[in-house]
Amino acid sequence: MKKEKLLYLESLRGFAALIVALYHGNLMFSDSFLEIPLINHGYVMVDFFFVLSGFVIAYNYADCILKWRDVMTFQTKRFLRLYPLHIITFFVFVGIESAKYIFETRAGIVANNPAFSQNDWSAVFGNLFLTHSFTENDMTFNDPSWSISAEFYTYLLFAVVFLIIQKPLFRFIGSMIIIGLSCTLLIHYDGFTATTGMAIIRCFYGFFLGVCVCLLIRAYAKKCPSFFGFIGLFALGVGISFVDVLYSGFYAPLFAIVIAMFYISKTTFIHELLNLRPFVYLGTVSYGLYMWHVAVWWVINNGMKYGLKIPTEYNTDRGQSFLILNDTQSMGIIIVGLTTTFILASISYHFLEKPINNLRHRIAT
Repeated sequence: MKKEKLLYLESLRGFAALIVALYHGNLMFSDSFLEIPLINHGYVMVDFFFVLSGFVIAYNYADCILKWRDVMTFQTKRFLRLYPLHIITFFVFVGIESAKYIFETRAGIVANNPAFSQNDWSAVFGNLFLTHSFTENDMTFNDPSWSISAEFYTYLLFAVVFLIIQKPLFRFIGSMIIIGLSCTLLIHYDGFTATTGMAIIRCFYGFFLGVCVCLLIRAYAKKCPSFFGFIGLFALGVGISFVDVLYSGFYAPLFAIVIAMFYISKTTFIHELLNLRPFVYLGTVSYGLYMWHVAVWWVINNGMKYGLKIPTEYNTDRGQSFLILNDTQSMGIIIVGLTTTFILASISYHFLEKPINNLRHRIAT
């Protein structure tokens, strides 16, 4: 039986993707947003994606994995959801590396990271097989895709665990064991913000927190007072704002609690607001927002740097050079970049993701 789609969670996913895009744009073009903690700490939104993904996957598939064929079907569906846009953006970045190589060899331009130095053959194979989050030492090609790599194999772990363990209580215990082991490793190796190496363990930690919350809700939760939704949204904003103060390992549990509060609370004004069509559409194209924005920022940055000859300076704290712009110019670039990213995300959704999703949904679970 097809489950009711939780549109308000879809909208939250869209806002999270928008914050990540703003975070990376802010790093490249502007200091003005750094005074807004929600944007300055946008990198923790990846943990929100992991937790939300665990919740939604358990919500939709906990009762569907009964035999090995179901595992293969489930993983095929996840592959069709993630891989097409990943591989398209990967080849876009291969083109970017090739352009860098041409400019370096023919125009004598010196890049901060020479072409195909970090993005070498090992990185190519890692991206092709979605292993780059745990086989590479640094992020490669399309930086955000590390989380796609980690999540793909986390899906496989989920499917195998839920096949081997059929009873809900034991599934919960098994998921808690994975959370405990992951948390121990992340503490030992300081991996709560890892984007390679321990990144897949970071994904296990957040994803199975989402799974556990979903299992608890299915078993025990009743409708809670409507103000829980407001408290959840408030906790989300405050928690992200104080990310430098609180221990980084607290954020995935915070996100799990927030998602649970939204789900079990009665319909509120916040729910109705998040269910509005424009916000839901933002969530619908959120994967594209997440996967396209770095390419957009790169093109804008280098177009202004080399085409318009905008001066740059090197920021030692960020470890990169950035354009010298006033606040008005930075804001203009951010608006243009976000608009361009949204257009690309919409195009890729309607002409790539949606047709493949239609195929994916026709595959029997």
